[in-house]
Amino acid sequence: MDSVALDRPFVSPIVARHVEDAAFYWTTLDRPAEATHLGAERARHFAHLLEANLEGLRLNTPLSYELAIAGLDRWGKAGEAFVAMYCALLGDSDSRDDRIWRVLRTIRRHPDAVLRGAASALAWASETDAGAWLDKAWTSEEPVDLVLALRASALRGTVPESAAVLLQHADPHVRAAACRAVGRERPGLLRPLFEDPSSAVRAEAVIAWHAGAAREARSSDVVARLSGLLWQCTVEQTDVLATATGWYRVPARRRLDRWLRELAAMLPIGHPETGRLVARLPVRQALNFSLSHGDPALLDFVVAAMQDPAQGRWAGWVWQCLTAVDLAGEGLTAEESPFDLDAPMTTERRDADAGLPLPDVTRVRAHPASRHAWPRDQRLLLANPVHPHLLRDILDPTRDHAQALRFIAADALTRMHPEYAVDLRASPGHQARQLRRIGLEQAA
Repeated sequence: MDSVALDRPFVSPIVARHVEDAAFYWTTLDRPAEATHLGAERARHFAHLLEANLEGLRLNTPLSYELAIAGLDRWGKAGEAFVAMYCALLGDSDSRDDRIWRVLRTIRRHPDAVLRGAASALAWASETDAGAWLDKAWTSEEPVDLVLALRASALRGTVPESAAVLLQHADPHVRAAACRAVGRERPGLLRPLFEDPSSAVRAEAVIAWHAGAAREARSSDVVARLSGLLWQCTVEQTDVLATATGWYRVPARRRLDRWLRELAAMLPIGHPETGRLVARLPVRQALNFSLSHGDPALLDFVVAAMQDPAQGRWAGWVWQCLTAVDLAGEGLTAEESPFDLDAPMTTERRDADAGLPLPDVTRVRAHPASRHAWPRDQRLLLANPVHPHLLRDILDPTRDHAQALRFIAADALTRMHPEYAVDLRASPGHQARQLRRIGLEQAA
């Protein structure tokens, strides 16, 4: 279809709305781990709205691109980078490199803040639109461009074999990205990187090796040694997060949370040192680890964390996910204090805005679920041992579980059966194909 005539005065505000809405919906869908009140059905609706806005941008290619670039320059966030890169890939191929260069200029200045959005855009784009740039990116001398190409190709599942050479790149950011993109398919190349001077490279090498190595190669001794390496990396990243300020706290926290999910999967239930790790972490990250790890022995810590003014609501959410007990339904919530509309945004305020209940610690501690003799040799989720059938049930869109819970289930299922991976950040079509592989259908 031809682009809408750009001299019509009503067009620009409509396209600007498409740009803004696309950035909003992408940002919302990019945070499934925190989406406690975004159910599967509403998330699917948001994803289709994102697609509809992208279609509007495709119909107005030149104007879409200029407005998207203006949004990226003004706000400088990952959502705006997603829209700007997506629009840069559209339209006249002769000027595509110039359009992409303007996006890359911003990404190179603030890669930690915006690169994930650009990588996602390359994954959502068609093979024709994304492939032209990706084919050229492998020869770039810019480390940020190489990281972007690695991240995007991994999302698309099209990493070329030649990318393995980037495991030896001089820039640690490129080496770390290469571990994530290449390492799972070629784990034998990762062993030298276990001793890399960069903690990010060491962590990504361990994670990729554990995901890609043959089961017989993952002896208990080897896994124990590598989990110890990853443990040390998470401690170092905890220190990084403690000193990070402003926007840089967001990627620092995201990286720590992801490494902790990986560590939670590597450590056996009943590991004698998990209590020490939890005590070393920020409370929020310790709660996230507890939910991913699923060790019933950590329930006492989760209940105690409900007394933390900033993290009490989140601790209640974690306890609900582990025990399948509804705090509000069981009368386990505390009386709410008057809400201060002028209070600054804090973690406590964000969780309250999300509608998470404030748990009554005394009542929760006395509840049978907190004193139940849970099996100590199995991971716990929704009061059941973590099993593929349970995870499939949680992922079933017709059950409409919260995205935050579905994210935990998708992460666990991917580790158990990589061939049945489900990516809650992927396009609706891609997610539908993944769900069909496990016998699930999206609602029409």
